[in-house]
Formats: sequence, structure tokens, C-alpha cells
Amino acid sequence: MTLSYRRFLKAFFPLAGLVFLSACENPYIVQFREEFGWTEERAVKDGWLESRKIAPPDIWCYGTIGQADCYEKPNDVEKHRLVEKFFLQPEF
Repeated sequence: MTLSYRRFLKAFFPLAGLVFLSACENPYIVQFREEFGWTEERAVKDGWLESRKIAPPDIWCYGTIGQADCYEKPNDVEKHRLVEKFFLQPEF
């Protein structure tokens, strides 16, 4: 065997072993994660956290030949084409 071939084998086999072992999943760990794993949904449902209140962005729509183009920020150059602006109020 040549020296470069030995180096290749020394690098290849440990890496291949890690790849194959990473595919193994312990069924007990999977069951533990499903039963006791923390998720935001579970914490909100159990009363540990308050639900997040995320306000939707304001939207400005400008008329074009086809459908209206809508943006999250007003465009002063095209304000003569303003079709509608939506200031959505979150329902908390």
C-alpha cells in the first residue's frame, strides 16, 4: 500500500463510521423527547408561557396594469397610484 492510500483509509473509515452511527436513533430517547420534550406550543398550552403577540405589518398597495403591488413601507414616488393601505390591528 502506498502512503497516500493509507492516509485516505485512516481518514475515510472514521468518517464513514460517524456517518453510519449518526443514522442510529435510540427508541427510548425518541419516546422521552415525545413525552417530556419542551416545545413552545406545549408550554403555552400548559400555562407556563404567554402566547406571543406579533403585530402584522402595515401594507401599502399601489395600482399597476395587472394586479396591485403591495409593500410594507410607503413609496413616496408612487403615491399617486396608491390603491389602498391596510393598517391591521392585531386581535389579542
